[in-house]
Amino acid sequence: RVETDRHRRIIVPFEERICNQCNLHDVEDETHFVLKCEKYSTKRCNFKRKIENIIPSFDQQSDRQKLRVILGSSDYDICKIAISYINEIYNERKSQK
Repeated sequence: RVETDRHRRIIVPFEERICNQCNLHDVEDETHFVLKCEKYSTKRCNFKRKIENIIPSFDQQSDRQKLRVILGSSDYDICKIAISYINEIYNERKSQK
């Protein structure tokens, strides 16, 4: 199927893509969605607990390092935990629209 109307969408500048799911008023990027958004704090705590069983120093890493672990790990258990967490928060966000 050929994509149509691709160039008709209004492009919102990056700095104006503010998260409407929480009150931090941060740009909603991957880091905010996965690591910071207040809406998912309970789910994030459960996720971090599971990851810290594998990587005890996970919470001491920078956000960039954490995101690299979450999105780029080749460890099967980390991938399984990360996929489950991201799927869970994505579905929650999607259901709120």
